[in-house]
Amino acid sequence: MTIEIVNQQKAMKVPEAKIRALLRHVMAEELGYEVNISVAVVTDARIAELNEAFLNHVGATDVLAFPFGEKEASTESEAVFGEIVISAERAMEEAQRRNVSPEIELLLYAVHGMLHLVGYDDASITQRREMRQREAEVLRSLSTKNKDGS
Repeated sequence: MTIEIVNQQKAMKVPEAKIRALLRHVMAEELGYEVNISVAVVTDARIAELNEAFLNHVGATDVLAFPFGEKEASTESEAVFGEIVISAERAMEEAQRRNVSPEIELLLYAVHGMLHLVGYDDASITQRREMRQREAEVLRSLSTKNKDGS
């Protein structure tokens, strides 16, 4: 399992160890996936460029997920290759609006991106509800593990 994290912004400290732990947790829960991903924490300007270039959407967004190639089926596992791009500025602004820490918001975006890479979608109301539920489960589970010292 390879998880590379690149910080390309100065607005907030990036909790690299927590991001890695969350993404590993998602993979453990989703069972049977090999992971080779990168996570880039960027500025609003950079994520807006990517959003327009790849999705034809104008403006900044919170998180983008780019799978590289198709999931590779094998007899034992599947492999996930991709990149998650997170806007630190979006995380800070949304955290303030929701009255949570920017770090928690950033971690939520990492989980959201990872879930996209393993096949979750949020295009419909039902899919969005399922994805939000799964995000909450992952964050709750990891929080419980940290409190238990596990």
